[in-house]
Amino acid sequence: LLVKDPATWINSMCKHSYAANWPRKYKCPHIAKEGGEGVEVTVVYKSEYDFGTVNYDSLVDLWSRWYGSWVSSDFPFIALRFEDVLYKQEAATKLACECAGGTVDEEFKYQDRAVKNHGGQEDAEKVMRKYGGDESQRFAGWRPSDILLLNQTVDARLIELFQYRPAVSSSV
Repeated sequence: LLVKDPATWINSMCKHSYAANWPRKYKCPHIAKEGGEGVEVTVVYKSEYDFGTVNYDSLVDLWSRWYGSWVSSDFPFIALRFEDVLYKQEAATKLACECAGGTVDEEFKYQDRAVKNHGGQEDAEKVMRKYGGDESQRFAGWRPSDILLLNQTVDARLIELFQYRPAVSSSV
């Protein structure tokens, strides 16, 4: 399981929303309505075995329920923080390998070019600057009401478990 900080995950969802759908009347992220409640999100799951729709109160609720379901599951899994894979590639890979019962037998080779085929094509240096930025960069484009919604509704036990920083005050 690859876990991403909720703020940067929401920013990423604005670029590529996968199966999640929500009204985008305003510039993304715009996750809170004028009254402060979340902008509802619908996810349509499709596979060769199943089809279904799940409604969430907001993108924050989707993040919290998705990762919360993994944490509360009764089967074993490995969770890696995206940020650790990005900044501590060799150590994170070694730990994941050892946790799964394997070993790293070859010299570690860093991947420094864009590898995904959707969203922005960014090289390693640009991605590191983007995710290693200060709070203003992490919440660029967020309104105070969006930050307040994140603070009030994110699953705090997941923030603590994955050792993420809490959102800044709503005065951004």
